[in-house]
Amino acid sequence: MEKNIQELEEKIKVYKADYESLISQKQSIQDIMLEFKDKIYHGVKLLSNLSPERERWESGSQAFETQMGTIVEDVLLPRL
Repeated sequence: MEKNIQELEEKIKVYKADYESLISQKQSIQDIMLEFKDKIYHGVKLLSNLSPERERWESGSQAFETQMGTIVEDVLLPRL
C-alpha cells in the first residue's frame, strides 16, 4: 500500500512538471501570437497610409506615358 502511494506521488510530480511545461509553452505561444498580431496591425496600417501615395504614383506614371507618347511632336512642333 505504501509503495502504491509513493508511486502515485511520483506520477503526480511528473504530471505537475509536464503541466507546468505545457503552461509555459502555452504562454510562449500566446506571446508570439500577440507579437505577430501587433506586426500585422502595423503592416495593415502602413499599407493603408501608403494607399494615397500609390494613387499619386499611378497618376504620375500615366502622365509620363502620355508625355512619352507625344514627345516627338513636342520636340518637332516648336521648330516648325
